[in-house]
Amino acid sequence: MKIIITESQTKILITENVLRQIGIFFKDSLKNIKEIIKSASEQIGMNLQFMMTWGAGIAGFIGPITEYIKGQFPDLNDIELSLIITSLIATYYTNNKKVLNNLYNKIQEQGLGKYFEKILKKSDEFYNVFSEFIKSLATTSHSMVNMMSYTFIIPILPMLYESIKTGMFENVDLDEIVTMITGFGGLTIGSILIKNLLIKLSERFKK
Repeated sequence: MKIIITESQTKILITENVLRQIGIFFKDSLKNIKEIIKSASEQIGMNLQFMMTWGAGIAGFIGPITEYIKGQFPDLNDIELSLIITSLIATYYTNNKKVLNNLYNKIQEQGLGKYFEKILKKSDEFYNVFSEFIKSLATTSHSMVNMMSYTFIIPILPMLYESIKTGMFENVDLDEIVTMITGFGGLTIGSILIKNLLIKLSERFKK
């Protein structure tokens, strides 16, 4: 017996698949980042869990940087890695001078200054490339703080690109995708801007 799937059912199935992939990434990433920040908190004797306020944005930006660190500096242990990654989060996402000073002092104390300088330089390069990409989409974001609001999209880009190139994106319910993304918290832009970003990305990748 031949089973016929309607257009609406196809849209539901494709959307559910995309939602599942996005959900798995952000849940795992946020869990890992929480542990990283907890480790750094214990090292400097300060509660840094407030950094999780930027949740999804941090997950998007720190993910690629973490992979770079592990590949380039395999000699760093988990405790050292936690201190460096948390310092990066603090550098890009907060203006709390006390927190920044404590983290930077601990890095120097542990002899990790040379590592941090190289990693920060690479992070700046990554940020600049991402910044130019977002600006090219004609978004309203210009300052670094606003730009970091869009970093949640970084880990989703390959998935979006593939779905757009294969035509699957046409069957995705954008409203449901936006609802899931905002549900992870840590975003300083609203659902309308997120949906607009997804549409602009779709237009770019179709070219």
